[in-house]
Amino acid sequence: MATAEGGSYLGMRDWLDPLADVDFAQYLRLILPMPMWDACGIEMARVARERQSHLTKPPGTEDSRFFDRLPAFLERGLLEFGPLLAPHEAADVRRYFEGQSGYDGHHIRGSDKILRPYADLAAKHRYCCYSIDTVLRAPHLMKLANHPALVDLIEKALGCVPTLYSVSAWWSFPGFAEPWPVYSQYFHRDRDCYRFFTLFVYLTDVDAGAGPHQMLPTSQTAPGTRALIAEAKAAGRLPADAPEDPFFSYQPVAPGQIEALFGERIATAVGPAGTAMLCDTRAFHRGSMPRDKSRLIFWARYGVSRNTNSADLEMGPLRRETLDLDIEESPRAAYINRLLVRW
Repeated sequence: MATAEGGSYLGMRDWLDPLADVDFAQYLRLILPMPMWDACGIEMARVARERQSHLTKPPGTEDSRFFDRLPAFLERGLLEFGPLLAPHEAADVRRYFEGQSGYDGHHIRGSDKILRPYADLAAKHRYCCYSIDTVLRAPHLMKLANHPALVDLIEKALGCVPTLYSVSAWWSFPGFAEPWPVYSQYFHRDRDCYRFFTLFVYLTDVDAGAGPHQMLPTSQTAPGTRALIAEAKAAGRLPADAPEDPFFSYQPVAPGQIEALFGERIATAVGPAGTAMLCDTRAFHRGSMPRDKSRLIFWARYGVSRNTNSADLEMGPLRRETLDLDIEESPRAAYINRLLVRW
């Protein structure tokens, strides 16, 4: 298993296979330190792309409108697009979700699994999240998640045709004193796979009082994290002999630590309903607590293949004809959406 940092792994092709057993892949992520993940992700994407010749677009036919921003995204792990949904489209989505029942967590897995009306959750609970099939039936969102300019950019960044493996939407409500659960509103890293990207879309206007998304750019890579640590040590915010290991953990860091050490580096995303951003959420990030306004947000997650955070639809992918999807019918689209939609 010897490697050169940043290089590819030798003799590891079998377990880097993106079609390998997901439980075994999860075990490997538990034992491999985060600094090794980039090399693994690059190799997984290479293996996947070898099998995708029938899915990749011919050179020159990609929607390249965001390609000039790719180097900055790969360096920072954050790309802010501004509004990608029109105001009336965001309003359509809000009205839809206000009419749906949901659960009292930022994700069903973190809820008590009791379905309640939106109005009850808004009045008495921190969150209202929705089932995956409810999200898939929302207007406009799956069309945006499949927008050629976004998908083609993600393919360039990922190294292979992406798999859309998770969608979610949830409200965060103001009026609570402490963040809960700790992995949501405290800074943390996501560990879905070795390499994956998350599209976030605000569906309400979000300012400083509405719980904006925050992220520590460049912390998605080992060199970027080490540079941030070195800067904090040079400034005297961190002892010179402080170990690096806690900053590569996928457990939430101590409350307030990221803010105290790297406060001036934290990016806070605000904007009107429809505002979108692409994030490498292996970086430290959080949804900050709303103080005086509710926030509704959507995510779409893209990776090399299925992983342990993939959508787990009880009855399997939903049939396309049961959804009001404005998505092209093609082998490429069917592949990208295969974990969520059955053509």
